[in-house]
Amino acid sequence: MFRSFVNAYLRGSVKITVWLGTQKIFILSTEREMSGAQLAELKKSVLNCISIVSGAIPSTLDVLNQTIDQLFTYIVSFRGGDFIEGEFLQSPELEARLSSLEVRVESMEKLLEELQHIWKVRGPQP
Repeated sequence: MFRSFVNAYLRGSVKITVWLGTQKIFILSTEREMSGAQLAELKKSVLNCISIVSGAIPSTLDVLNQTIDQLFTYIVSFRGGDFIEGEFLQSPELEARLSSLEVRVESMEKLLEELQHIWKVRGPQP
């Protein structure tokens, strides 16, 4: 789910609208409106999470797992507040079909390499 969200965000299929300034944003724990600085810090944190999960920022497995948990919290909060536009969850059937296709392509690449090796060994045939 997280990779599909990150991929959709990077493609522009998903848009996070919480920091666009079209609505007042409140912090639930304090019931106070978020300041511009708080919104900027939120955006920075979300973009940092996306960078880590996408692999743009190298991280350890522990940091990656913590970041995934944090990104999940953001996604749930943004969805609950109607601050995510677009769809990012793919059907499981599509994932299975894509995996199957990747396996077949790898197999064909191996066959092509073997064929090229045979041509090099035997040389051109008359």
